[in-house]
Amino acid sequence: MSSAARVLGTGELLAGLRVQAALATGRSALTAAVLRWHVRALESRPAALRERLLRHFVGRRFVHPWQAALVAAAAVHYQVLRPGARGVAQGRLAALYPSVGGGYSGSGAEEKELGRALWALAEEQPEDWTWFLQEGQFKSSDPGRSLAWMLPAQALQAQRLLPLDLVELGAHAGVLLVGDLLGGEVRVPRVERRLGIDAAPSDLSDPQVRRSLKACLWADQVDRLRHLDVSFATLAALREQGLGPLLLAGDMAQRLGEVISLLCTGAKGPRGPRRLIIYNTLTTASLDEEVYARLQGRVRNSLAEWSRNCGESALWIEMEPPRDRLASDHHRDASRLARLVELRAYQLHDQALEPILLGHLPPYPRSSADLIRHEPGWRRLLEAAV
Repeated sequence: MSSAARVLGTGELLAGLRVQAALATGRSALTAAVLRWHVRALESRPAALRERLLRHFVGRRFVHPWQAALVAAAAVHYQVLRPGARGVAQGRLAALYPSVGGGYSGSGAEEKELGRALWALAEEQPEDWTWFLQEGQFKSSDPGRSLAWMLPAQALQAQRLLPLDLVELGAHAGVLLVGDLLGGEVRVPRVERRLGIDAAPSDLSDPQVRRSLKACLWADQVDRLRHLDVSFATLAALREQGLGPLLLAGDMAQRLGEVISLLCTGAKGPRGPRRLIIYNTLTTASLDEEVYARLQGRVRNSLAEWSRNCGESALWIEMEPPRDRLASDHHRDASRLARLVELRAYQLHDQALEPILLGHLPPYPRSSADLIRHEPGWRRLLEAAV
């Protein structure tokens, strides 16, 4: 977490919950209802339930209030996903969570039953739920986000086929690094090396880690959960063959230069032009401006080093919200564009990062059809790659 992270007050928690509830409305009826319940719980009188919830957030630090809301929703899902768990709350929630075979359509009766189940959860205080509220990290490894790097890479490789190296910033478990191997519509040839950097890479051999990552996906979008399971299996098979992505622990900005040097010195075969794509998806939103500026500087230096020593094609791709929206009330804007994130590429031009807007995507894209393309940006991207 960045240096601007802070302990949130009740008002800030409420604001974050309302932001995420608004964003989930129309996308995940279950998640929106869970977040609305948390709002009611924090506003409840008498204050006993409010205190039960707040005590688990004591000492936790977040850059933005909406991050705490994501943790709150994921904590419930993490508890529901626990195999063999028992209790009144567990049974009621399981009946409503499609991720474990339940059903939820968003009816008023279902939302009332969900509320009763969540009240029971707060009364019972099961260990897994309380642990996630206190220590769990929201790490969304939705495989659909791999479209952020695959769509530009596909276009560039179609124009000029080069050996391609990938570096993901905030890689978690490396799920997005193998998006092209999951049998989807987008194919990217000649991906040769895959590296990721994360403050604490997730070890998918641990079933608790896999459960934690699944908990961060919306429970009523079963297709996304199945896609994540396929990603887990693909990564496991690759690692058994010694082909899995290399994940490095540490600060993204500090370790990026080391990764680029490793790629430049470790290339096999005859030297020649290679393509590099550094990317991140909904990762830098948690960084304050100072930390983000430092990351930008390291990326700029890395693209320059690559151009000097390794090849002639290097890009940084971000799938992130515009930074001026991170702390705003943009959720009040009902337009479709306000609910999307930007897909933006950066190339090195006169030793500066030149931004190229490629379009907008939903936070959890499912196919290339979800991209609202900015055609001038794609023309500029391909012109620069000639």
